[in-house]
Amino acid sequence: MLTIQVPFLFDAPPKMVASPLLTRIWKGAAESVDTLAMFPAETVRNMAIAGRNVVPIIPASEASTAGGFGNGTQLVELDSWDETAFTTACTAAPDVIVGVRLDFDAGWQAKLTEMVDSGVTVIHLVADNHGNGDGGRFAMDLIKEAHISLLESGKRDMVTLLGTGGVAAADHLPKAIIVGLDAVGLDLPLLIALQGRPTGDLSQRDTLRIKMPRKLDEEWGIQRLTNLSCSWRDQMLEILGAMGIREVRRLRGEMGRAMWCNQLEEEAFADIEGFVGGEY
Repeated sequence: MLTIQVPFLFDAPPKMVASPLLTRIWKGAAESVDTLAMFPAETVRNMAIAGRNVVPIIPASEASTAGGFGNGTQLVELDSWDETAFTTACTAAPDVIVGVRLDFDAGWQAKLTEMVDSGVTVIHLVADNHGNGDGGRFAMDLIKEAHISLLESGKRDMVTLLGTGGVAAADHLPKAIIVGLDAVGLDLPLLIALQGRPTGDLSQRDTLRIKMPRKLDEEWGIQRLTNLSCSWRDQMLEILGAMGIREVRRLRGEMGRAMWCNQLEEEAFADIEGFVGGEY
């Protein structure tokens, strides 16, 4: 069983800024708040950082290496869906949870169904950094669609849904959970917390550019990410209290407790001439 103490985890730093120093900061902060930090499998091996708070991301072509990390590793993720690779990874690592990353590209719904039918228990949904996917659709709508699809098939409680992309502020965390995620992956907010300065187009992970501080201190960086985690946790607790919910697991999929902007505008302005309305 996968165990973390907060409903968010640290997704892998973008390739353009990834470094041994950022890896140590990610790992140290994840251990501090007892959550998970994700890194390419090659990084985990080269730096010998495998442990219960570290999630190696394995290329599907290297699925047979899934069992080679040890040291309490709870979860490994395949970087894409391939049924043969998933079976190979499960065989190679029978005592480790094998998750799969699923980009919100064309045809993701069919892949989701196939993954669930094949026994995948951790699915990591990935949108771009602006929270878009599947031809420009908003990630919140896509997550809701995935959640409802699992509900309708009677398999929602068999799957843990993680999601990365578009989460930039503390209030985005409960919003992502209320539409169906079990936990949220953080990426850009971690870099901004370390005083990274973004430049240019930030939508795509492989091409974004962020200038990090020249004198980035490891201990200071770990404390900054720990502070961020604690503040986001406190705001989550405040929202849960206002909604009368005692634990975050009960927030998942509680869409009836949410107020939707388009519905509120429809109720307030539908009779006013010139109101366009409709979905955003």
